[in-house]
Amino acid sequence: RPTVNHHPIERWVTPEEFEKYRQIGLKKGFFEVVSGPMVRSSYRAERALEKNNAGLT
Repeated sequence: RPTVNHHPIERWVTPEEFEKYRQIGLKKGFFEVVSGPMVRSSYRAERALEKNNAGLT
């Protein structure tokens, strides 16, 4: 949670914007894109790795 020492929030990203970012990632060739306000960088990372490596063995 931000404190008074953090930069103030200018605006919230909408669910539609998160979906737009997901679509951009997919169009750029990412096999898995999870985009949302509560998504951390490691969210579903193992699943993304499995998708990426599918068919390589």
